[in-house]
Amino acid sequence: MDFQPRANALCLQSLVGRTFVVLPMLAAFLLPLGLGLADSAGTFGWEASVPPYALSCVPLGGLVGVVLWVVASQLGVLPAKATPWALTPV
Repeated sequence: MDFQPRANALCLQSLVGRTFVVLPMLAAFLLPLGLGLADSAGTFGWEASVPPYALSCVPLGGLVGVVLWVVASQLGVLPAKATPWALTPV
């Protein structure tokens, strides 16, 4: 019996579960910071060059990156050493 498919499933469950919880929460916490920085930009004498939601887009971009990484790994596009389950100690 091969243990590799079960190890792949356990790795993906942990990775995707943590990613879908932590990164949207981080984006929600960064949104007020971005709004505050954009609001106070005029008081410091410099113009805001990025939109207020730009800080919260960074974790959401990471979320999209992880999802694309997993999908590309499942489709076999990536080499074996670049897959998420290659990081497991098994």
